[in-house]
Amino acid sequence: MAWIELHDTLPDHPKILASCNALHIDKDMLVGKLCRLWTWCLNHREDGFIADFDKQTVAEVMRLDNPDDLFAALCIIPNGYHGGLLDKVNGGFQIHDWDERVVRLLEKREKNRELTRERVARYREGKSRNSNDDVTRYNNVTVTDVTHPTVPNPTVPNHTVPNPTVPNQTEQNQNAETKAASAADDRFDEFWTAYPNKKGKKAAFAAWKKAKVTADLHAKILSAVALQKTSAQWQKNGGEFVPHPTTWLNQGRWDDEIKEPTDTRPPGKQHYNPFLDDLKGRGVI
Repeated sequence: MAWIELHDTLPDHPKILASCNALHIDKDMLVGKLCRLWTWCLNHREDGFIADFDKQTVAEVMRLDNPDDLFAALCIIPNGYHGGLLDKVNGGFQIHDWDERVVRLLEKREKNRELTRERVARYREGKSRNSNDDVTRYNNVTVTDVTHPTVPNPTVPNHTVPNPTVPNQTEQNQNAETKAASAADDRFDEFWTAYPNKKGKKAAFAAWKKAKVTADLHAKILSAVALQKTSAQWQKNGGEFVPHPTTWLNQGRWDDEIKEPTDTRPPGKQHYNPFLDDLKGRGVI
C-alpha cells in the first residue's frame, strides 16, 4: 500500500487559495483532487514528472474538464514563494517538492527490491549447488557386482564436476555484481560532490541506479553538470532554480542543450581581477 505525507497546513496554504481562486472551486475540493493526483503519481509517475501528453489524463484523474486551465492554476506562484503546486520544466511539469514528500516511500520500495534480488540470488545459488551435488553423487557410484551383464557409464553428458580450486560461476557472478555496485557507488559520490543542489540524496541514488550509469555516461553527466553550473538559470538568485538532483537524473537533463557563457566585454578587458578593479575604481590602489 502506497502512502504520502499530508501536512495539516495544506487546506489553508496560500498556494491552495491561489489555485482555488483561479479554478473557482472550494479549497476542500481542491485538496481532495490533489490527493487523487498524488496517489495516481505514486503508482504511475513515481518521480513526480508529468509530461505534456499526460495533461488530459491528469484532468480526468482529478475530475476536471479543462486541462489547460487546471495546469495554469496549479502553476500559480503566490508572492514570497519560489514555486506553485506544479513547476514548469522542459517537456512537462514537476510536482513541487515531490522528492521530499515521497522519500520514505522510495526508500521502502528500494529496500523491497533489494530483498527480492537477494532472495532470487539465494534461490539460484541453492539450485546450482543441488545440481552440482547430484553430479558428484552420480560420479561416485561404485559397481560391486562384476558379473552384472551391463555396467553403467559413469560419464554424465553435458555435466562437469566442479574444480574446488576454481571459483564456480555463482561466485564469479556475485563478485562481478559486487564490483559493479561498488563502481556505481563511487560514480554517484562524484556526481553528488559536483551537483550544487544537495537535496534528497537517497532518492537521487535510487534514480542513479535506475539510470544504469556506465563509465561513458558518468563522464557525460559530470561534464553536463560542470557546464550547466555556468548557465544563467542555475546561477540566478544563488542557485534557487537548480533542479532537485532526483528530478535532474530521472529526466536525463544531461542531454539539455546549454550554451556556454560568452564574454561580451571589450577587447583587452577579458582577463581581469574584479576585486582589484573595484579597488582601483574607488581609488584605493
